[in-house]
Amino acid sequence: MALQNGYEEQGQAQRATGFVGSSAAAPTPTAPATAPTPTPVTTTVTPAPTTPAATTPPATTLPATTPTTRLASVFQMPGMPARPEHATKPKSPKKVCYAKGTEVRMADGSWKPVETIALFEEVMLGGMVIGRGEALSDNAFRYKGQIVTGSHAVLDGARFRRVEDTVAAEPFDIGRDGMITVYPIVTANHLMVLRTHIAADFAETDASGDQLPDQRLEELNADADRLECLAWIADEGSIFGDRPLPAGGSLRDYQDLVAGEGWQPVPAA
Repeated sequence: MALQNGYEEQGQAQRATGFVGSSAAAPTPTAPATAPTPTPVTTTVTPAPTTPAATTPPATTLPATTPTTRLASVFQMPGMPARPEHATKPKSPKKVCYAKGTEVRMADGSWKPVETIALFEEVMLGGMVIGRGEALSDNAFRYKGQIVTGSHAVLDGARFRRVEDTVAAEPFDIGRDGMITVYPIVTANHLMVLRTHIAADFAETDASGDQLPDQRLEELNADADRLECLAWIADEGSIFGDRPLPAGGSLRDYQDLVAGEGWQPVPAA
C-alpha cells in the first residue's frame, strides 16, 4: 500500500511538471542565453584633402582713358583699353571738299552753304548735283578766304592746281581735335563756284574712279578752250559777287560758255 501511494505521488509530480513517461528528474529551467556584447569597432576616418576656399580674383582695373580729342571719344570710350594709333586716328581722305559754311553759287545766282546743298539742285557751272557727303580731314588750308582740303583742285590763273601747291594757300589751324568736317560735292560738269574762285568738284573727271590724282589733274588741264573760257569768267569777276551775271547768267549760258559753243567774251558792266 505504501508502494502504491509512492507511485501515485510520483505520477502526480510528473503531471505537475508536464514531464510524463520518464522517471528522470525534470530538467531545471535555465535562463535564456544573453547575447554577447559586440566588441566596439573603432573606425579611423581619414579627412579629405582640404581645398582652399575659392577666392574671387580682384577686379581688373582698366587703364583710365581720358579722351583728348573728339575723335578719341568715339574710338576710346571710358574704361576701354587703349586702341592702336591707326584705330584712334584714321587716315583722312586727301581729296574731299570745303568746310561748313563755305558758300557755293547756285544756278539761279543765289548762294548756299555747301553743307545744305541737296541732290538734284543745280549749281553754277557745274549743273546738277549728283553726289554729296560728309567726311573728316586733317589736311586743311585757307585759300582766298575759303577753308578747303589741300588736295582739292582749284582754277589758279589759267590752270587747275592742288590748293596746297598754290601760292595763295595758307595752312589752316584745325585746333586740338586734329580733324575738320568737310562736305564733298559731285556735279554733272565737275565744277563749282565759290565766293572767290572756281574749283573742280570732288570727282574732278568722269573717269575719276580709274584715274590717279595726277591723271585727273592732267585731264582738267587738257582742254585749252575750256580753260580759256573759265579763266575769262574768273577774271571778269561778277560770278563771285551778287551782281547780275554776264551772258544772261543762266545755267545754260554758262554751260555753253564752258563747252566753247559760240563763246564771246562779254565785258563787265
